[in-house]
Amino acid sequence: MIRYLRCYLFFIGKEVTLVELLEEIAADLVVHLKHYLSRRLAEKGVTILTSTRVKELGKSYALVENASGTRKIDGFDTIVLAVGSKADDRIAKSLEGKVPELHVIGDASEPREALEAVYEGEETALKI
Repeated sequence: MIRYLRCYLFFIGKEVTLVELLEEIAADLVVHLKHYLSRRLAEKGVTILTSTRVKELGKSYALVENASGTRKIDGFDTIVLAVGSKADDRIAKSLEGKVPELHVIGDASEPREALEAVYEGEETALKI
């Protein structure tokens, strides 16, 4: 089971959905930086789903669950994972060969501070 999926990205010309298991995004970020991050995500039109668990990932879809129930998010062409507080790339390995493009960033790659994951996410987004 996937604990949670967090991605702080600013894709140019793409719709972005951020799925967060916790009640708020960037809970470990200092208040003023979280404010500016939240503002920038809103300005970019990022859909944010908090208190939401990723139950399953498939080819171009994800099943997510929150207090309202389970729903399918589909039609995407890129998944960026930032999972947990210790390096764990098992999900990425399970997706190899199943998706056309896969980027492992944040704690899925190496445990770090949220600000570093934000930067890494933005750098990855600029490459896509």
